[in-house]
Amino acid sequence: MKVTGVILFFILAAAALTNPTLRDFQEWMLKEKGIDCTNYDCQNEKGEPLEYSVSTRNSLVLMTTEYTVEFEEETKTVRALGIFSHFIELEKDNWLWKILK
Repeated sequence: MKVTGVILFFILAAAALTNPTLRDFQEWMLKEKGIDCTNYDCQNEKGEPLEYSVSTRNSLVLMTTEYTVEFEEETKTVRALGIFSHFIELEKDNWLWKILK
């Protein structure tokens, strides 16, 4: 029982120490989606400004974030779960997103 508690403590400590930030997410968005939102505004790959909204929740061990970006006639929403310095993109109706939201 003690060993399980120690292992759980180290897993939670590792998750807390590697919890990604909003800046990490913005860099991930640029790399994965080609959307640059790092300077208080969003731009596409051509440098054209985009309208956007953001919702972020950051806890001790994980981060959830949702960016809605409007460009031309299209609106794109990117939802992601950040944990252990990595991001996992979640689909709109994903069961995990409904729990974490």
